[in-house]
Amino acid sequence: MRLALSVFASLVVLPLAAAKPLPNGVKVEVKKGRPMVTSGGVTVPLADDTLADWDAATAELSDDGAQVTLAGTRCKKTISGDRAKATIPLARIEAKLENAAGEALLGKKKWADAATKFSAAMAKDPGTARYAANLLVAQVKGGKLEDADRTLAAVGKRHIAWLAWRLAVDPALAPLKTRPSAAVIAAPVPGKARSATLADAYAISPLGMAATRTASGEGGSGAELPLEVSFTEIATGRVVLRLPIGKNPERALVDRVLVTLGFTFEGMFTDIRQGKSQSSTDGRALLVSGDKITYQKGAVKKPVEIANVVMVGFVPGGAVFLTRHEHVFRCDDKSYRTELSALPDPGTADAPTK
Repeated sequence: MRLALSVFASLVVLPLAAAKPLPNGVKVEVKKGRPMVTSGGVTVPLADDTLADWDAATAELSDDGAQVTLAGTRCKKTISGDRAKATIPLARIEAKLENAAGEALLGKKKWADAATKFSAAMAKDPGTARYAANLLVAQVKGGKLEDADRTLAAVGKRHIAWLAWRLAVDPALAPLKTRPSAAVIAAPVPGKARSATLADAYAISPLGMAATRTASGEGGSGAELPLEVSFTEIATGRVVLRLPIGKNPERALVDRVLVTLGFTFEGMFTDIRQGKSQSSTDGRALLVSGDKITYQKGAVKKPVEIANVVMVGFVPGGAVFLTRHEHVFRCDDKSYRTELSALPDPGTADAPTK
């Protein structure tokens, strides 16, 4: 996924802490515009979500050893200073390296060794669904179906959308489809929503997700066709999956995932760019004042700290927001990308802000 110049999805912009050199054997360098990290003969992108627009970068380990700080210049030195600084958790980088090593072992059919690497990646970064899916592949390929059952039981609910997709597309996981453990990544009732009905509309799943069609217009206004369906958790606002729908086979696959996850049509988005506040039939409201939005339920109000909102909608237990980010793919173009965000109702315990 590629994001706007001002947004780092995996890079968290923070003040730089006291720093020291990277551990021995760990090297960061810019290759083809992207910061890459190498350790133990394995090279991976420092973060998947960065643009390939870096001219140069240096990296240091924070004094507590928990973060890697990155600084450099971007877009032919037109971006520098704080806009070209970021902090990445070291554990996240280590997880990427463990996963890459595991994928290499999968290619050599060393199933048990690969599973060990994927387990280590999951332990360091439990929020990344790819590592859980790769672990399942290693376990199934190695004939360890009971281990795969235990993996699904442990992490299936955390990565429902991603695993539903992988089970739909990956022949290596076919043996899991008929096992009782696979029920954890499917809704009790099949969904009725389809990708064709989600233009300017959104669907919800009883598993706590919303979905809509999103767009990546690389050329600006001449390329506005929606190209994906995005799946977002309502309680956390986290985008958990984004699937292309540019071709018929892709649309059929997305429809299978929508059915598996129980998605049903919920409503149409409302454009708020004219500054008009919106309300739901159950008393909730999104109060718009300039570029500020407040989410209100009863007497409880919550500022919506989501940038570039263009459309809004209400779902059970929360609200959804379609956002638009420009200058996404290259330094000097007018490309854009739309994203699906969400917030739970005001007053919800531990409700996140973005």
